[in-house]
Amino acid sequence: MRNFLSVAFHRVTGLFSTRAAAPEGVAVPGKFQEYKAKAEQGNAEAQFNLGFCYDDGRGVAKNYAKAAKWYRKAAEQGHTQAQFNLGYCYVNGQGVGKDKVEGYAWFSMAAKADSDAAKSRALLRKELTPQQFTDAQKRMKELHWQIVAKSRPSTP
Repeated sequence: MRNFLSVAFHRVTGLFSTRAAAPEGVAVPGKFQEYKAKAEQGNAEAQFNLGFCYDDGRGVAKNYAKAAKWYRKAAEQGHTQAQFNLGYCYVNGQGVGKDKVEGYAWFSMAAKADSDAAKSRALLRKELTPQQFTDAQKRMKELHWQIVAKSRPSTP
């Protein structure tokens, strides 16, 4: 399930240089339309793969805003790799406004199941002011409850 790019936290002007990669054989150019159809039906894995296609230019022109959109849809369903990549997008301002607090919150969500996300969170923590850290903790709790609420079946 988890095949990530090797994590070597190189910093270039304070930016993180790694993100979760789609597993080998997944997010391939020829499957873009298949991912898109499934993603539009709410399939979190397809949403992540579609986001990765846009992020990496696989089968489609790179479009970081669309990548972030699809990562968010999957992340809000609890998809760990999408949470990690969405955090990366926020930390680097890639497809979304640069926001270290939001990035830290998404890394925190992913860190529960992914050691690479935990490492990214720890690295980013060193860059946050005490107020930013407090805000990130609050945002992380909001995200947690948002995801829990979405995962609950609706009752008639």
